[in-house]
Amino acid sequence: MKNKILFFLFSFVLTIIHIGCATTVSNFQEAEVFGPQINNTVKITQNKKRGDIDLNLNFSLNNVSSLSSSVDGHSLVNSNNIYQLEPVEGEEYFLEYGKVNIFEFEGENIIWEIPKIHSLINVDLALSNHFGITAGVNYSQYKNEDYWGNNIGIAYFNLTNSWAYRFDAILSFQDMRFNSTYVTAEDKILSSSETRKVYIITDEKKEKYGNVSFMFTINSNEDEWPVNVFFSYKVGSQTFYETSVDKILFDTRIGDFDYEESFQAFSLGIYQDVFDFGRLILGYKYTTYSDQKNNFSIPQAFVQYDFRIF
Repeated sequence: MKNKILFFLFSFVLTIIHIGCATTVSNFQEAEVFGPQINNTVKITQNKKRGDIDLNLNFSLNNVSSLSSSVDGHSLVNSNNIYQLEPVEGEEYFLEYGKVNIFEFEGENIIWEIPKIHSLINVDLALSNHFGITAGVNYSQYKNEDYWGNNIGIAYFNLTNSWAYRFDAILSFQDMRFNSTYVTAEDKILSSSETRKVYIITDEKKEKYGNVSFMFTINSNEDEWPVNVFFSYKVGSQTFYETSVDKILFDTRIGDFDYEESFQAFSLGIYQDVFDFGRLILGYKYTTYSDQKNNFSIPQAFVQYDFRIF
């Protein structure tokens, strides 16, 4: 008898908790992101030996300033591709009616605003005849707001009589700003006569995110040539935003949202010694991201000068 009473009390408590706490579902709606793509200076290997220090100054000009694409997770929408909600006077929430939002969202719900000019400074130290470390800072500006980034990496390089190659592993940290919109609603299937509460949540912040990339560079080393050539390939990922909405609704916490994409970057160009203390580099870079619509692609021209410090 005692066990039956305990079982009844336990079942009753669980029922009360279930009734009092409605579960929720959260959906990403849209975001606008501001900041530059992850960028690095060109790494030329030329007569490099232990103790050598190069100072790289790089200025890049993007040919695009705004890109748009799609992110999964948008709410179902009505026949006009709009998430239809009805305001409730005097309340923070909206009402969603059954059998109204029944279609998949089609379109673009993320916009990336990119600074046109990107400047970088980098120090490269050869620890031996084959290994080195690198560190740098980058700066860009968008609508009078500053965006800073920094990086640190390790490198392996090797030279022959005519060619040189180099592998870099780089950890980058980059400022990004975003304005985003999410919704959270009671998690239930609506019949035509039912409604559910929906809250619209906006989040705006600027943060610095860390990402890893790997770069391979090959360049010629011919004194007789009027100019030498280089090619570089880089692969990595970039975080555009991470958000954790702390507001509590329906007695349950909303989930987190983040957006990160992998990228590939191809660079090629020419370089040659200018004066006795450095070299001038002219190049073109094309970066493409793995976003859903393959819209995140950035063509970029750049000029770089390398000072040989030691």
